Amino acid sequence: MAKANKTKSGSFFGNIFGSKDQRNDDARELYLKAANCFKLAEDKYKAAEMYIKCADMEDNMAQKASHYKEAGNQF
Repeated sequence: MAKANKTKSGSFFGNIFGSKDQRNDDARELYLKAANCFKLAEDKYKAAEMYIKCADMEDNMAQKASHYKEAGNQF
């Protein structure tokens, strides 16, 4: 989760040379991995939080809906 937050914000050189879209894609992937880990650990609140973060970063509406659905399935 911390790595996803750091990836999302980027570093100084990453902000200069990297693409914001790529950073968001990488952070979304890390949030999704964190959500799955929390889901396996049966920490449903944290899993739902990570799925919501994935949805907030998603551009594709179908994927956004899928992430919100997964968040709702945690409860």
